[in-house]
Amino acid sequence: MIYNSLRPPRKNCGGLIKGEYMMSENALNLNEIRKKYDELKGLGLKLDMSRGKPDMAQLDLSIPMLHTLDDNNFICENGMDVRNYGEFKGIPEVRRLFAEIFGMPAEQVFKTLVTRGDKTGLLVFCIPVLDELDLRRAAQISGNKKLEMIHVKELLPLTGYMRGGCSPIGMKKKYPTYIDETYILFDEIAVSAGMRGEQIILAPDDLAKFVDAKVY
Repeated sequence: MIYNSLRPPRKNCGGLIKGEYMMSENALNLNEIRKKYDELKGLGLKLDMSRGKPDMAQLDLSIPMLHTLDDNNFICENGMDVRNYGEFKGIPEVRRLFAEIFGMPAEQVFKTLVTRGDKTGLLVFCIPVLDELDLRRAAQISGNKKLEMIHVKELLPLTGYMRGGCSPIGMKKKYPTYIDETYILFDEIAVSAGMRGEQIILAPDDLAKFVDAKVY
């Protein structure tokens, strides 16, 4: 009887009370819905709409994946234990793999890093995907005494992009941007298109001009 508390004041509508008419109409619709429900229920259907219930044969397909790494093969090329999911920059071998998927050498795939300087505030750096940003050198070039990576939780509100999909193009604000000097060696480079797994391939000079980047 929730409807009773919400129904409009009674008004005479040609011999019918408007509130009571609306209530009886809703009750009719409810009866029709219940009737259709009972009809479907009477079919005795056995539908399992729960998510993801593979049979045993499908589960067996994944077993070999559990044994691809032996006890002595958990260290990647930069010395990091691959079981440590918290690595901010990711596993180098995986970054190289995705560079190959994009159809160009890893040296031509550039990642976008957002930093904060003690004097300048936010700065953006575009560097080859396999490289690591030298924060000390970047601080010197940008006129800061100290430079640090922003926290991953700040990335979305500051740039509009999520981790793994940060692009130097189209950020919420136009931050001072620096691009690694090796960009001049290539006719094309790839940068994030703003979504994970999506890349833009463009002439490096076009990128530098568009974001007004300085070379370092």
